[in-house]
Amino acid sequence: MTTSSGSAAPSAADTGPAQWSVRALLTVVFLGLTAGVQMSDYGLQAISLSAIQKSFAISDAAIGALQGLAGVLVGSALAIPLARFADRFSRKRVLLCLIAASTAMMVLSALAPNFPLFFLAARPPASASLQWSRWCIR
Repeated sequence: MTTSSGSAAPSAADTGPAQWSVRALLTVVFLGLTAGVQMSDYGLQAISLSAIQKSFAISDAAIGALQGLAGVLVGSALAIPLARFADRFSRKRVLLCLIAASTAMMVLSALAPNFPLFFLAARPPASASLQWSRWCIR
C-alpha cells in the first residue's frame, strides 16, 4: 500500500519498538499477573455463589447485590477521596493501607457468621474504608 506521496506506508512492525527491553517485558508480565490476581476475587466468588446462597439462606436479589451494583457504587464513592489522599500523602503509604484494609476485609468475610457481615466485608461501605484510610495516614 502506498501513500498519496507514493512512498510505502509504515507497517505495524515498523512502528513498534525495535527490541523489547527486559524491563519492559517484566512490566507487562507484572501488570498481567496483577490484573489476574485482582480479578480472581470476583471469579472465585462467582464460582461459590450457590454455596454462599445456601449457607446464608438468602435470595437471588441479595446475591445479585453482592456481585453487582454494590461493588461499583463503593468503588465509585471511594475513587475521588482516595485519589486526594494519595495526592496529599505518600502514595506508597496509602497503597499499603489499602492493601492491609483489603486483606482484613477478606479475612472478615471468610469468618462472617451471617450475610450482612459477609456483605459488608466483601464490599466494604465507603464510610468504613475512608475511616480506615484516615487512620492509616496519620
